[in-house]
Amino acid sequence: MKTIFIATDFSSASHNASKYGVELASAMGAKIILFHAYTVPLSIPESYVIVNSEDVKKTAEEYLLEEVLSLRKSSFQPIEIIAVEGPATDSIIANAKKYDDCLIVSGMKGSGKNIKKVFGSTATGLARKTELPLLIVPESATFKSIKRIALASDIDYDTNIHTIDLLKEIGTSFDSKIYIVRVLKNNLNIVDELAFRSDRLLNKLKPLDTEYQFPRSDDVTTALEDFSVEYNVDVLSIIPQHHSLMERIFIKSETRELIFHTNVPLLILPEITEHSSSTKKTLQKQHS
Repeated sequence: MKTIFIATDFSSASHNASKYGVELASAMGAKIILFHAYTVPLSIPESYVIVNSEDVKKTAEEYLLEEVLSLRKSSFQPIEIIAVEGPATDSIIANAKKYDDCLIVSGMKGSGKNIKKVFGSTATGLARKTELPLLIVPESATFKSIKRIALASDIDYDTNIHTIDLLKEIGTSFDSKIYIVRVLKNNLNIVDELAFRSDRLLNKLKPLDTEYQFPRSDDVTTALEDFSVEYNVDVLSIIPQHHSLMERIFIKSETRELIFHTNVPLLILPEITEHSSSTKKTLQKQHS
């Protein structure tokens, strides 16, 4: 991972995510981008106030610089700031795609009915649209050495194994234990699941300490949350695959539930496709 692209709206939730992102970047030797997407408010004729786009951008950059001062681990740590006019989700994705080996970091406030609507919708929008890895950091999460990672796996033989490259890189950096978690419905036979474990997945994650786990539940979200608590998981990772319309609807629903309720950072690894790889290379060439 070469770049950690931190999206902020200057809320307490995104500030916490920014702190997490800076710590992660420092541990992995990654470049840090602190990004804010702003919109220019419409002028109200009755108020005789004319809002200048450049003034709004300047103010956003001043806020970003203040954020940098509070985030830096030392006065010499470089953190690049970018303020861009546009809708948050699309602007974050479009700008993050310009960087090589990039991880987007976003914050999430509260849970259930207490979720902050604006940034909550940005986090779920990113989860739905991004072709880049995305780390969603709950407001209650604090950075610590990532010793235990749970990969909620439904990887099959059609899945591009390079989709988990970043997960392996993080695991290697922190010497993590990887739990490959397959949530079984109560009527499924664990013997059948054991027989169809992916050796390809185990081989990809070598030499990390890797272990399959098969919790039983008809509720995937609850099972993953319970597993994360029981096994003291530091990061929960999922791969939202998109093979059919019905599956897309199901996966999005599960992903939203996890985003809204998990108390540990959620690493979303979009499945790598030829389309996403070629698009990324084109944007990187334009940026360079």
